Amino acid sequence: AAAVGGATALALVLQLWRVVPGPVALGFGSACLLGLGTWGIVWLGEEVLDQWELWRERRRLERMMSEGWGRGGGASTMMGDIGNGI
Repeated sequence: AAAVGGATALALVLQLWRVVPGPVALGFGSACLLGLGTWGIVWLGEEVLDQWELWRERRRLERMMSEGWGRGGGASTMMGDIGNGI
């Protein structure tokens, strides 16, 4: 399937090469590169920021768990309550 897709794409590129003048193709290619490059950098930046936010949230939750969920007793009290049928 990949070979058929590659061959088809190559055939289309060669056909367009004959039809479209060089400066137009260069301008269109530059615009595509600029647009897709900008989109890619923005997407990558969003992904990095999302991962950083998830890492911070994970650290905050780990800290809460290690400190016993703040002032209210924490996991050991919850397990005791579950064991007592509450």
